[in-house]
Amino acid sequence: MSAAPASGRLLVAAPSLHDANFSRTVVLLCRYSSEAGAFGLILNRAGKLPLRKALPDLSKGREERLWRGGPVETETLWMLHRLQALEQVSEPVMDGLWFAGGAAFTKRLVEAAGPDVDGDVYRCYAGFAGWGTGQLEAEIREGSWAVVACGSQAPFGTDDDLWAEMSIRSLLPGGTNANFIDLARLN
Repeated sequence: MSAAPASGRLLVAAPSLHDANFSRTVVLLCRYSSEAGAFGLILNRAGKLPLRKALPDLSKGREERLWRGGPVETETLWMLHRLQALEQVSEPVMDGLWFAGGAAFTKRLVEAAGPDVDGDVYRCYAGFAGWGTGQLEAEIREGSWAVVACGSQAPFGTDDDLWAEMSIRSLLPGGTNANFIDLARLN
C-alpha cells in the first residue's frame, strides 16, 4: 500500500507510466500541499552536461554533474544538499536534507560546499517536476505513482538502480516506512 504524498517522500513511477518525462523515474517531493500542489526533483536522471555549463563562472577544475530535475522550467537550477552549515539559507525537505534554488544562489552554495564529483553531499538539478492542486492525487489514484518514504541518503544513491529498488520497496509490506529496508537488512 502506498503512503500519502508529503514533503520528503518519493514518487516512484509505475511500470505502466509511459510519459517520456517520467518513465522509470523517482521524484523527491520537496514541497507538498493538498491546497497548493507539489514540487519535486527527479533523482535518477543524470544529465550529460557538467554543472560548469550552467554555471560558467564556477571555480576551475569543478567536475560536478548537472542532473535533470524535471520537465518544468529546465533553465532554472535547484540544489539538494546534506550540508547542515547551509540549512539557514535553504528550505528543509526532511531531517538532514535541504534544497535551494536560483543560479546565483546555487553557485554560491556549490562554491561554499567545495567539490563533490560523486554527488554524495549535494546535487544540482536543471528544472523540476510540478503538479497543480489535486493533479498529483489524481495520478496516484490512477496508479501512475507509488509513494514511498525515504531517508536523507536516498537522493544520493546511484541513479542506475534507484527506480528498481524503490519499485520493489513500494510493494513490500512496511516498505513505505523509511527505516523498513535498513531494519530488514539487520535480520
